[in-house]
Order: sequence, then C-alpha cells, then structure tokens
Amino acid sequence: MGYDVPLGQTGSAKLTIRYQGPLRAPIEQGEQVAEREIAVDGQRPSRVPLHAAEEVGEANALQRLVN
Repeated sequence: MGYDVPLGQTGSAKLTIRYQGPLRAPIEQGEQVAEREIAVDGQRPSRVPLHAAEEVGEANALQRLVN
C-alpha cells in the first residue's frame, strides 16, 4: 500500500505502529490490536486501526516453555 504526498510537494511518509503491549492472548479475529500512524511532512498525522487477521489462543505449558 503506498501513500502519496500532495502534488508539487516533496517529502516522505513516516509510518509508526502504536499499541499497548505486550499483547496477551486470547485475541479474537478482527479485534483491534494496534494503530498505524501515517505522518507526512506538513500534514496532520492520520491513524488507521490494525485488527488481528486470525484468532490467537492461549499457549499451553509446553508452548510457553518453548517461547
């Protein structure tokens, strides 16, 4: 996905992901987990919500040990 700056202006977009972490399971599919902030020189930043693409269940004891 690309982001454009207004015609006749130069500059770059700065993309930042903001979230309250660490994220803790379980997470439901579609649950908002973060925001992407898009900052372009000379413009107010905009934010886009980021949602979980799939469900994340709690890890069992063995999975936690491996992690």
